[in-house]
Amino acid sequence: MQPFWKKKKEQLSLRQTLISFDGRFEKDPYLDLIAYNYRPLEDGFERIRGIGVILEDRILCYEEGALKSTFLLKDATRFLLHESGAYVRIVLCKGQERHTVATGDLKYKERYAAFVQALCRLLEEGKYIPPAALKEKVCPRCGRPYRPGSNSCVRCGSKKKQFAWLFTIIKPMLPLLLLCILLFLLISAVGLVSPLLSEYMVDGFLKNEQAGKNEVLPYLLVVLALFGCTLFSRLLSALRSIISSRLGSKTAEKLRSSVFEKIQNLSLAGINRRTAGELMQRVTDDTAVLKNFLTGDLGNIVEQVTTFLAIGVILIVFDVKNGTPLFCLIFLPAIPALLLFRLFHRRIHRIYRTQWQVTSKASTLLHDIFSGIRVVKAFGREKDEIAKYQGAIGAVKRVQKRNELFWAVFSPMLNTMMTMGEFFVLFFVGNAILKGDMTLGEMTKFTAYASMIYGPLRSMAFIPRRIMRVTTSLSKIYDLMVDDDVQTHPENASEKALTGRLSFKNVSFGYEAGKPVLKHVDLEVHPGEMIGIVGRSGVGKSTLINLVMRLYDTEEGQVLLDGVDIKDLSPETLRGSVGAVLQETFLFAGTIRDNIAYAKPNATGEEIIAAAKVAGAHEFIMRQKDGYDTYVGEKGFTLSGGERQRIAIARAILLDPRILILDEATSALDTETEKQIQDALQKLIAGRTTLAIAHRLSTLRNATRLIVLDDHGIAEQGTHEELMQNKNGIYYGLVMAQRQMSSKKQ
Repeated sequence: MQPFWKKKKEQLSLRQTLISFDGRFEKDPYLDLIAYNYRPLEDGFERIRGIGVILEDRILCYEEGALKSTFLLKDATRFLLHESGAYVRIVLCKGQERHTVATGDLKYKERYAAFVQALCRLLEEGKYIPPAALKEKVCPRCGRPYRPGSNSCVRCGSKKKQFAWLFTIIKPMLPLLLLCILLFLLISAVGLVSPLLSEYMVDGFLKNEQAGKNEVLPYLLVVLALFGCTLFSRLLSALRSIISSRLGSKTAEKLRSSVFEKIQNLSLAGINRRTAGELMQRVTDDTAVLKNFLTGDLGNIVEQVTTFLAIGVILIVFDVKNGTPLFCLIFLPAIPALLLFRLFHRRIHRIYRTQWQVTSKASTLLHDIFSGIRVVKAFGREKDEIAKYQGAIGAVKRVQKRNELFWAVFSPMLNTMMTMGEFFVLFFVGNAILKGDMTLGEMTKFTAYASMIYGPLRSMAFIPRRIMRVTTSLSKIYDLMVDDDVQTHPENASEKALTGRLSFKNVSFGYEAGKPVLKHVDLEVHPGEMIGIVGRSGVGKSTLINLVMRLYDTEEGQVLLDGVDIKDLSPETLRGSVGAVLQETFLFAGTIRDNIAYAKPNATGEEIIAAAKVAGAHEFIMRQKDGYDTYVGEKGFTLSGGERQRIAIARAILLDPRILILDEATSALDTETEKQIQDALQKLIAGRTTLAIAHRLSTLRNATRLIVLDDHGIAEQGTHEELMQNKNGIYYGLVMAQRQMSSKKQ
């Protein structure tokens, strides 16, 4: 049963439905609507048709067309989003009381979260802003929420737009593509000549009783002509293969580079919406499907269609001249096959979409296992991971088996229907020869044409399969390419030299709609200040620095550098002015030299060594077998955690940034090494604006100012001494807790 708000266009709109519920709405306009399809019961949920109407001062809940409850906003203290099993609820808090406003399927979680965020703002600020997430996550045509990691509706996606985008990609290769298609057509044309020569050979020589020795040379010329057609066709096929290969390599390069470039330009939030396996499948498998279609299937389809039309014209002309039904005998049996395909069209599309999804899940799982292989081996979970992956590929096997079983039944049915005409033609032609109405040469020609026309008809059983596969892959790539979650930069982006003045103006941000991490943060950081950011886990410390680096964009407010919104700075200016040593140290597979120089690819050897010395990495690097040219494995696992972190620090030092970000920069170091690096960092920090997060609060004693985050915002700020004077403060509690833990360890 579909939720009642998913109505066809010719049915009543939601507003019309509401007016039919209660005529007041014509004079009392609502702000927004929350549709839902479950009513909470004591032992579960009951499916209903429900809708919540958000007015300026209250929320009205209708069920099955009748007003069931009214909630006054002045009585509400806050709104919450609750998950329970397969359901998600919007809950209104009224002191200690809890009232369910709406209940829906779990797949509507993001929609409900957006409503919760908008309602909370309505309580706090007295204004209602329609949740933007609804426009981003819900199809405007059918009302269905987009699938996770998708930016479009799988049912309503425009195939015209998708193929139009594909055309823009292959436009530079269009001459090669057209040449390839032309060769397909020439091969088809050459194939049409051979039956005519065969007819002439049979009727003119083999069945000609008057033919004698004088006819040997003409007969030889006919044989040579047949041989020439075959040879010419083979040469054209070889040339087509060469051009197809060249076209394929260029197409694959263009598609993969375009998709990869798009992924690189997506915001971190846009990337995180999709799994690594999905992204890899789009870059590799889906682009390969499109390439194979353009270089092979498309030409074959054109060739088959052209052959069908050409032979169809020949047969129709013959039928008109001689009053025979050859074309009808051949073509009419194919009509039921086409109707059968149309009947199963949606199922064919669905089986390929399902196969794509399970394959993507298996790829994602494989990526996760390989990425965390050290953890797997450390806990001895190899057998468990083998079983988990076997389960994933088992799901792929079951889906593929079901799909192949479908085609194993479906394709013979189509073939049988479409080839019934061969037997009709065989009977008709044989009967015509027996009656003397058709020559043996004509029979040879028409049976050859019948065989040729049934090639395209048989391939129709497989063309839908190929088309569905390519449209599935195309829709996945197109969905990624039109994702607008991209960090844009104005054409006249500022490239001014920065001094390091940093400002947060009413900044709010959350990774999920309805779950803010930072709310209305205001902060001024002067050039050269060292700001220590502290607070319990999950209060937004790393989020704050992520916004400075513009890994994410603020939902509200601005982050300014020297009075300029970071969104208006060129990427080169921003990345060249902000250096970071993050909590999760990542090294690329390559040499130590390459990893340090990643921040500044044109750095000289002297600059790299100087940065390594400041970071305390030079000595252990020189102890390596190949020094700075030592190869480190994937993610740098051939080095210790402390060594990796020192290389990461050297990488940031080499950039020589105006703003330095340290996110637990010394967390993986022993006490002695930490002291050495802290001394080095003090030299580096001088004259630079620094934001530092540290687990050990003692490392932030020298900070110009400490910012204490709590409950989505700044709770305290001041120097270490100033904050320690407040015995009831958050910072004082954190310091005392750490001292107590240290004393217990000793």
